Amino acid sequence: MTNPDDLREMAYGFDQETAAVILSRYSIFKTFSEDSMDVIRWLDRMLIKLVARFAEYKKDDPNSFKLSREFSLFPQFMFYLRRSPFLQTFNASPDESQYYINLIMRENVSNSLVMIQPALMSYDLDSESATPVLLDIDSMKNNVILLLDTFFYVCIWKGDTIDKWEQAGY
Repeated sequence: MTNPDDLREMAYGFDQETAAVILSRYSIFKTFSEDSMDVIRWLDRMLIKLVARFAEYKKDDPNSFKLSREFSLFPQFMFYLRRSPFLQTFNASPDESQYYINLIMRENVSNSLVMIQPALMSYDLDSESATPVLLDIDSMKNNVILLLDTFFYVCIWKGDTIDKWEQAGY
């Protein structure tokens, strides 16, 4: 509902979470008639077009790349979507694949985002509430408990210190 030449106004109204879910559902729909690798390449091209249009960068200078906060999480969602069981169905039965697809097609945006990019929460002894952390090896510390919510599974990891305290009965 804005002038197509006004990129700033268009970017201001961009909802990256909803866009990621819509694009994931459309990608899943495309896999019914196309090869999943073709769909993944199509996703890559869509992401490149979006970044080329809305990012600030100087040609041939990778350090100058800057994506506004309205688009900051979108590439991350696409990274996880490419590797999700919705598009990568290798080593999964057709029933299992269809189960995942049916769930993402009918869940709301927040649940669908957890399916695309699992939420990793860190519980630390120094803070009163959980802190979201990156899905990275650096998040695994001795004095934290990590809770991974993939929507389908919940995994708990305890650091060495926490595990020793638990064994000691604290």
